[in-house]
Amino acid sequence: RIRMFRLAFGAAGEDTAVAGREVCEILADYFGGSRLSVTADPPASLSRSAAKTALLSVLCAETALPRGGRMALSWRDGRITLSAEAERMTLDPRLWAPLTDGQPSGDDLRPAEVQFALLPIALADLGRSLSLGHDETSLTLAF
Repeated sequence: RIRMFRLAFGAAGEDTAVAGREVCEILADYFGGSRLSVTADPPASLSRSAAKTALLSVLCAETALPRGGRMALSWRDGRITLSAEAERMTLDPRLWAPLTDGQPSGDDLRPAEVQFALLPIALADLGRSLSLGHDETSLTLAF
């Protein structure tokens, strides 16, 4: 958990690289034995900022899968995509609307929801915007 939090919530410099296998290990350790299954196919090396943003997106998506499900992170043509599937998705508009509206999160975030305030900042640092699609059983975040 500490490795996940250190990378997701720590300072990220664009000149610092992270091994793709380390991102996979962090996800496997964090979600191992849980109701969530997470796969990733990162490049051999990626910027710490990209890794941080990807992990923050996973932590946001985790809140939409309270009963478990599957998530997959992929890196294609310079874009990162997170796809999630579950029997039922629960997206709290209070958390998700600011992400899709490009507005900062409100002051009513609980400590367990800080990733929703940090994801827009991480996206801005990368110079990217978030695309969100969802229905009752699937969620896609791309940036």
